[in-house]
Amino acid sequence: MFVVFVRKVPGRPGSTKVQLAERRAGRDVVLAHIGTARSEAELAVLVAEAQRRLRPGQQSLDLGLHQAPTSTRTGVITGKRSAGPDPGSWTR
Repeated sequence: MFVVFVRKVPGRPGSTKVQLAERRAGRDVVLAHIGTARSEAELAVLVAEAQRRLRPGQQSLDLGLHQAPTSTRTGVITGKRSAGPDPGSWTR
C-alpha cells in the first residue's frame, strides 16, 4: 500500500512546485503536477487544490481553530525548577 501526499518542491528561484506524489522503493514518484507558485498566496491556492484532489468528496470539519483566543492573558514563567525529584536527595 502506498501513501499519496502533497509534495512542495523548490523550483526556479522564487517559485515552488506543488505535486501529488507517493513513496515507492525509497523514492518519491510524482503522480500529478498541480502547478507552480510564485507567491505565498498562489502556494496556498495550489496546496488547497492538491488537498481537494487528494481526498475528493471529503468535507472539511471546522474546529474553530481560526478564531482569535478568548483569553488576553499571556503565559507567565513563575520558576525555573522542574517538578521532578530533588537531585540532592539521591543516594547510592
